[in-house]
Amino acid sequence: MKALVTGAGGFIGHHLVGALASAGAEVNCFVRYTSTGSTGLLSPQQQDASEAVRVFRGDLRDRRSV
Repeated sequence: MKALVTGAGGFIGHHLVGALASAGAEVNCFVRYTSTGSTGLLSPQQQDASEAVRVFRGDLRDRRSV
């Protein structure tokens, strides 16, 4: 199964990413771009826990980043 989680750096999003990755899904995480490179609540451990988790930074209001 493949999944896209927008808002993956938020409270609900990072829990959803963890649950999907644990279930064996390939998860693409879309987090809001910040100049500091922060991924919000999406921890480095979650990002490194599975090769199936990929993080993309951008803004949903910007067509090019989507």
